[in-house]
Amino acid sequence: MVHLRVCKQKEDIELYTHYMLSNKARLHPGMDHRLMFLLLSAQFQHGEMLIALNEDHRVVGAAGYCYGTADQHFANKETVMVDRVYLDEDRRGSRLFVQGLQVLAGLLEQSPVQVTNIQFYIPEQDMRLCRLCDRFANRVLKLRTPAGVDVLYLATPESLSSYSRTLVGSP
Repeated sequence: MVHLRVCKQKEDIELYTHYMLSNKARLHPGMDHRLMFLLLSAQFQHGEMLIALNEDHRVVGAAGYCYGTADQHFANKETVMVDRVYLDEDRRGSRLFVQGLQVLAGLLEQSPVQVTNIQFYIPEQDMRLCRLCDRFANRVLKLRTPAGVDVLYLATPESLSSYSRTLVGSP
């Protein structure tokens, strides 16, 4: 059984940071330390981080997002930017991703900010992940970033909730 939780305690933030830095190269082939620290800094200041812990309390997945986007200096709080999501190889294709979508949708529903858009980037060469994201989000554009070519996706909180409910058969 995997348990997802928001990183509020110092220990959880340390686990999140260590996990993301340890998997930096697998997150995106072009990711360097400088860019990773910029993303982490934005999450600490403008967003939230989630960790997935297995039965042994080992991190097997993590995600981070910000209220607002860097190009708007995080003033556009109605847009949530999901910076990074990473799952251990053996957890991919499991229900953990859907659990993460459900937790994110719930957090956004409870947020004091009225979120209308969810943005995220997917490395263009990750066709499997792009096909998955095509199920609940729209491709907006391709963008050359310091980490390589990414596809920008745009979803709504409703499309996220709807997709995750169809996968678990919830009402």
